Amino acid sequence: MVHQPEPVHIFGDDSSKGGLPFFVYGSFQCNESKLPKVMEKLQRAVDAYGHEIKWNETRNLAVNLRFLNALFESWTSLSYRCIVVRNKDINNAVPWKDRPRLRAKLVFTHLDTYRKSSPLAQPRFFVTLDKDEFDTAVQTITLNRRFWREHGGNEEVFSVVDCDSKSHLMLQAADIFTGAIAWIWNGGLERETVSNAHAHRLAVASLIAKRMRIPPRRIKGQITIPQGDVRCLGYSTVPAHEKGFSIWELKLAKSDKFKQ
Repeated sequence: MVHQPEPVHIFGDDSSKGGLPFFVYGSFQCNESKLPKVMEKLQRAVDAYGHEIKWNETRNLAVNLRFLNALFESWTSLSYRCIVVRNKDINNAVPWKDRPRLRAKLVFTHLDTYRKSSPLAQPRFFVTLDKDEFDTAVQTITLNRRFWREHGGNEEVFSVVDCDSKSHLMLQAADIFTGAIAWIWNGGLERETVSNAHAHRLAVASLIAKRMRIPPRRIKGQITIPQGDVRCLGYSTVPAHEKGFSIWELKLAKSDKFKQ
C-alpha cells in the first residue's frame, strides 16, 4: 500500500499594495490533521467578539492579543512566511495597468516556495487566499505546471481558491501577521506615537516579535537590536535558517523574470 502524504493547507493575505514603500504578502501553513484543533483554539479566543480580526481595525486590543496567543499556543502545528517587495520596484517594472498581474506573479513566487521546501515527492497544497485582483484558477494551473515540468506527473499538487477573510479565522491570522510586518517595514514605528491605534499596533507587533524570538540584528556602526525586539520584524530572516517564521525580501531589480 502506497502511503499518501498528508495534505497541507495554506492561508494567504497581502498588505500595502500601493502608496507605501513596501508590498508584503504572507501566509500560514498547517497540516490537515492539525487544522481542526488550531481552528478550535482561535474560535475560543474570539468567542462572542462579533467582529473580524484585522490589522487595520484593532477595535479591542485584548481580543487581538488573545487571538495571537491562541496562535502561539498552536505554533507546533503552524508556520508563517512572507515576501517583502519594494513598491517602487513594482512601479518601475511595469505600467500601472499591469501591476495587479505583477503582484499575482509575486504571489505565485511566494506560493512556489512551499513546493521547493517540501520534502515530499508528491505534496498536496490546498491554498485559500483572501479575495484579490488575480485569478486563483490561473494560479492553480501555473503552480501545477511548474511542478510537473520539474518533477513529472500530471496530478494536481496545488489547489488555489479565494475566500472573504470574514469567513475564515486563518485568513484573519495571516492578515494580522502580514499587517504587523508591513507596518514595521513601512515606517510605522517612526510615525505619530500618541494615538490608541498606534499603541495597539505596537502592542500586537511587539508580541509577535517577542513570541517568535526574532534573531538579533547586528548592523555595522549601529546599536545591536536584541532578539525579540519589535524592530527585528523590519529585516529579512532569509537566507538564515527558517524555524517556522521567515521574512524574505525579494529584490525585483536583481531578477529579469518579473520585467515585462
